[in-house]
Amino acid sequence: MAYYLGKFLELNGIVLLGFGLFWGLMRDDVRGEVALLGLGVAIFLAGYWFERKFSRKS
Repeated sequence: MAYYLGKFLELNGIVLLGFGLFWGLMRDDVRGEVALLGLGVAIFLAGYWFERKFSRKS
């Protein structure tokens, strides 16, 4: 189950990265864009860690 949580967090991180880019381009808000990008990266890396830690080893 934790493996799928990691995948879910990775997906949310990638979506947040795209939203951050869209936010910065449409609102011309670099500070907000960088904040959302940083948050997206943190969520993605947490998911990556979860996936690697609880991966199914064959």
